Amino acid sequence: MNAIEKELVVKCPSCGEMITGLSRVCPSCDAVINTAATNQLDAEISELDDAIIAIRTVYQPNTANTALKVLLCCGTGGLYIIYKKLLKWEHVFNTDKELFYTRVAVAEKEIRTSRMSYGANKEIAKLITDSEREKNNLVASRRKFVFIGRFVTVAFFAFFILAQKISLSSNEYLKVDKMLRAGKVKEAKEYVATVKNELTRANLEVEIKETEINGLIKEKKLAEAVAVFNTISDADTAKARIKKTITTVQVKVLIDAKKFEEAKAFVAALNVKEAYKLSLLQLITYGEIETYASNGKADLAYAMINGLDAADSTKSEWRDSVVWMEVKQLLANEKYDDALKKVKLASNENVREELIEKIVAGQVNSLITAKKFKKARQRADLIRSYDLRKSLNDKIDFEEKISN
Repeated sequence: MNAIEKELVVKCPSCGEMITGLSRVCPSCDAVINTAATNQLDAEISELDDAIIAIRTVYQPNTANTALKVLLCCGTGGLYIIYKKLLKWEHVFNTDKELFYTRVAVAEKEIRTSRMSYGANKEIAKLITDSEREKNNLVASRRKFVFIGRFVTVAFFAFFILAQKISLSSNEYLKVDKMLRAGKVKEAKEYVATVKNELTRANLEVEIKETEINGLIKEKKLAEAVAVFNTISDADTAKARIKKTITTVQVKVLIDAKKFEEAKAFVAALNVKEAYKLSLLQLITYGEIETYASNGKADLAYAMINGLDAADSTKSEWRDSVVWMEVKQLLANEKYDDALKKVKLASNENVREELIEKIVAGQVNSLITAKKFKKARQRADLIRSYDLRKSLNDKIDFEEKISN
């Protein structure tokens, strides 16, 4: 035990109790003890506390502040750096690093001195250890920030560069899209040829080809559209979507040509998702239904409708469509009673009412032709639509005047 540590073990001048450590008050009689040793210890501990406090008061940078500075540097195109350097005479990312580590060194010196002088005392040793732990935590916190700060800085600059590239790429897409909308395909091709970014250029080339394909399809030049499609790389993600468009058109062409079996065989041979295949087969079925109905083969049309999936929302619509075609044919042959019977097969009430009005209008026209004006008026009055009823009554009046 050194001399100072011996002096820390003192005898209470009031009651004689032996006292050790930091205590200035006798635990037995509450007398206040004041010796040279305790005064020296107070000074040492005070200096150690001051050293730790000095570290705490140094500017502690944080991620949010660094991110803001990086954003200002990027957002102002570097003008913020000039402002800080020339006008404020400050480093943009000043963190008082030298001051911080100078004060850390002072604290470490105070910790060593205190430990050498009073480390054998448990109470004082605990106080020194706590101070050292706080010093270490402050250093670790700063080092952690340095790592995060560097990462954030790099990430922000990378993001800024990427954002610029995306913005430039976006402008290129907008320019090409504007040209294509204006029908300037040749001009768009010439512009895309000057685009430096390979990926952007490749995507824009496919966009142009897709526009060409859609235009050829609209002009019913399917073979030429397929030829353009075949020039697209298999690796291009847009090819599958464009192929779907062409395939649907090819099936519709066969449907329009009433080549239903050929269309079914074509779909069966496709290497596509089952859901898409089913949608194409459904198109073929609808084409068959419409063909049968328009050719007076309503029974076959109804049979195909009944074969549709129960969940098919168009089932009732197709039935009403076939009824409509049948009624239209019957009206052309002036078979009004048969037409009224067919109306009952329609599932939609609005469709039934519209068909009935057409049938009644047909009967009225037939009665006018037969110069049965009284019966024609009676039938016309059954029509709910004011405009149609008025039109028929005006026609009756006109024909009746002429006949008289």
